[in-house]
Amino acid sequence: VFSVSMTSDADEHPKALEQLGNGTGGMVRTVADDGDLGQLFSELGRRILQPYWIEYRSNATNRSSVDFGVAAGSGGIDATRTFRAAIQARGDGTPGNPYVAPRASKPASPVVELPDGSFGLLIVALPFGLTIFFLTWMFLRKRSTPDVLARVARYTAQATSDSIARRDEDRGTLLRRLAAPFLGISESFMGRSAFFGKITFRAEQAAIAIKPSELFIAMIAMGFVGGLFGLAFGFGVLGAVGGLVVFGSIPNLWLKRKAKKRRKAFEDQLPDVLQSISSSLNAGHSFNQALNAMIKDSPAPTCDEFQRVMTEARLGMPTEDALQHMADRMGSADFDFAVTTVNIQRTVGGSLADILEMVGDTVRNRQQFRKKVKALTSMGQMSAYVLLAMPIFIGLVLGFMSPTYMKPLLFTTIGHMMLAAGAFSMILGYVTCMKIVNVKV
Repeated sequence: VFSVSMTSDADEHPKALEQLGNGTGGMVRTVADDGDLGQLFSELGRRILQPYWIEYRSNATNRSSVDFGVAAGSGGIDATRTFRAAIQARGDGTPGNPYVAPRASKPASPVVELPDGSFGLLIVALPFGLTIFFLTWMFLRKRSTPDVLARVARYTAQATSDSIARRDEDRGTLLRRLAAPFLGISESFMGRSAFFGKITFRAEQAAIAIKPSELFIAMIAMGFVGGLFGLAFGFGVLGAVGGLVVFGSIPNLWLKRKAKKRRKAFEDQLPDVLQSISSSLNAGHSFNQALNAMIKDSPAPTCDEFQRVMTEARLGMPTEDALQHMADRMGSADFDFAVTTVNIQRTVGGSLADILEMVGDTVRNRQQFRKKVKALTSMGQMSAYVLLAMPIFIGLVLGFMSPTYMKPLLFTTIGHMMLAAGAFSMILGYVTCMKIVNVKV
């Protein structure tokens, strides 16, 4: 501790300041007037730049708070500061050096400087999240329609031990071997659940050869990515749970969208398909011949589905049952109506060509009316989308423009309650709008 005394006698040192300086390894300096303070402070500044270590031994436990005060003479405590007690490293055990003061470690310079806070955490977590995302995407994308001929070929004379071994080796990829234990566990616990049943139904509609357990593992992986991003943005447990739910539902929404898109394409092709079958019947072909002719000329997915019907019929299933299975698999009310008409006609008799032509016209009129209703209700649907998206968009813009303005909403209890109330109101308004514009045809 360096003390400065301003007196007329330069050799006079106050005893209290002298004791404080000598007792701490410092010194006391005396000046006659304030003109000498500039030179004195410059000299003291150069000396203070040297490193100092203050060691204070006490009986305080490790990591406990210790109040350390500095007193000058009998004047009481002039300054007090709180420190954390730390256990020091032992020295060589000599009486003069029982302890060795720990040296202040200098942190190594990092190769890449990363920002502090949530943004730095996001940069670190981004490679892991992207790795899991792309592995999941590659796993889902690799699944294609089942190759029936390839599966049957291993039991025919064309299959050899080498070809079967190569196919089995191709199936045993690294990703599938890593996911095999998780697939078995999910099949054991949820194999007969309604959720797995819905996934199987949607996979058949979308013509994607993916098992429910595989999609379930993909949902867990994507949920992990979402939770990681929620924590990286600094939203805590609430953000992690929200990211888990949102990202975890992406694979299921992807499968649902693929099934809906394929079913819509099938329904759009249905009137022309019925007209083609009716024309073949009028030309003198049988029903099975008319189906085979239609399969050769129709685009996907109609040709794929009717090809499956003909395959089931060749394997011994009645054509009526195969058509009904196709109607149940596609989930199309228009095609179910056409199949019911065909089954009734094949039971009681009549002109099947005229009936199919009439059903085709009815289906075409229903589709036109459905599209007209959709056009009339599109404004209400867009209002529901805007109602749901606008608060989220404005919140994101304000969060990027003025983070301090959004802090009370994101990091306080009242803000969380307001977010919950706002989310409930938005969802209620969206459901109400969609219920109003949802017209069943």
